[in-house]
Amino acid sequence: MSRFDDYLWDPAAPPDERIAALERALEPYRCRADADHDAALARLYDAARHPSRRRAAVRRALLLAAAALAAVGLGTTLWLDRAAAPWSVALQDGGAALSGRAVTADARMRPGDVLATDASGRARLAVGRIGQVWLAPGSELELVDAGEASHRLALRRGEIHARIWAPPRFFVVDTRWATAIDLGCIYTLRVDDDGSGSLAVLQGAVELRAPDGATVYVAAGTKAHLGPGGPGVPWPLGSDSAFRGAAESLAAGSEDAAALATLLAAPDAQATITLWHLLPRVEHDTRAALVRRIAELVAPPPGVRIEDVVALDADALRAWQSVLSAHWSSEPDTRWRRFLLRWGIAKPAAVLHMQAEVDD
Repeated sequence: MSRFDDYLWDPAAPPDERIAALERALEPYRCRADADHDAALARLYDAARHPSRRRAAVRRALLLAAAALAAVGLGTTLWLDRAAAPWSVALQDGGAALSGRAVTADARMRPGDVLATDASGRARLAVGRIGQVWLAPGSELELVDAGEASHRLALRRGEIHARIWAPPRFFVVDTRWATAIDLGCIYTLRVDDDGSGSLAVLQGAVELRAPDGATVYVAAGTKAHLGPGGPGVPWPLGSDSAFRGAAESLAAGSEDAAALATLLAAPDAQATITLWHLLPRVEHDTRAALVRRIAELVAPPPGVRIEDVVALDADALRAWQSVLSAHWSSEPDTRWRRFLLRWGIAKPAAVLHMQAEVDD
């Protein structure tokens, strides 16, 4: 009897008692294979009995593995090529300067360069090959890093609109009071001369990180201010001024009862993005009231207790946020509109001023 005809290889062969005993012990943990899996196992047993078929199966497996490795290598090469592509600058209107020199038709931006538009200037910057950034008039933007691990800009003043298709956290923009970390999206970032400003997200999401490491998640259809205290709490673009004012009042440390009442009247689940980001910034009683309102709009997942969230337990917060975050985003309502935005078919003028709600 060949070694491929014994019970270890062929269940139809006379059983080996030691192997059969082991199988009985492991029976409760057996994978319940369906017919397709059974057929695959049958082919495996058949290949094991016939060396020529076995060799053919090995060759096919090696060819598939080689093809997979080649695809990975090609994908990596293409990605590195995209990341390392030249950062070209195109002047669209008015005037602009690249490190003090007027922008020419073949202008290329390199690490350390600063691109500045004048009072009427508009420019488009190719971010390697992973996206584009438009500069509004009166803007000043520095290219900090264009490496294979990340692309990093610094917005000193003015307004940019970024449209990026890259892995999350690959594209980063520094400002004086917060860092905008791209999570795969389209957004507008504005910075005033004193470093304050705002971030409005149209598609995807951005993480705003304060100098002390605190983070704020800004989803599509929401906006947050930047200031000396770092990023403010985000709010839906469609919310009214009373809601935004109440959120900023509580975020600044005020225990204004009227402001709290305004927030507790939050109309829908998207508004929980504001209430949620307020939790670590307010006192216990205010936090408890906000948590109860959040629970009315979006129930916590099983196992998450309200009292643990009020106590800011990290595990409870993480579990509930994973449920809440699905309600925070308001992506464009049609696939066609998302396609237009993603691939840059929307006109630059409309892009820089994407919606009336973006403006304060």
